[in-house]
Amino acid sequence: MKLVITNWKVILVTGVMVMAATLWLLGLLTSPGTSPQTRQQRLYLNHYIQNNAPDLKETRLLAEVYWKRYPDVGSDAHFGRNGIMGIHGALAHYNQHGKIEERRWGE
Repeated sequence: MKLVITNWKVILVTGVMVMAATLWLLGLLTSPGTSPQTRQQRLYLNHYIQNNAPDLKETRLLAEVYWKRYPDVGSDAHFGRNGIMGIHGALAHYNQHGKIEERRWGE
């Protein structure tokens, strides 16, 4: 009787493992990450981004000029050099506050 119970457990565990492996393989084969269409979309987007990326050199230069001109903005935790907005923080500050305060943008 003990031998039958042991065999039953082995068969159950093996069946569960086979089902798990089958479901994993089915998920892998039907995953969007492995489809040719997704690969084509990814290639298209990478090509588009490379050819249409904004030139951040000018943005960085203008932000540095603004931060030097207005050190209070340059040290700000939100709009400043080390702020969460990065180099876009200077222009965001100018658009939201600088125009009203009659600050200058650009060189």
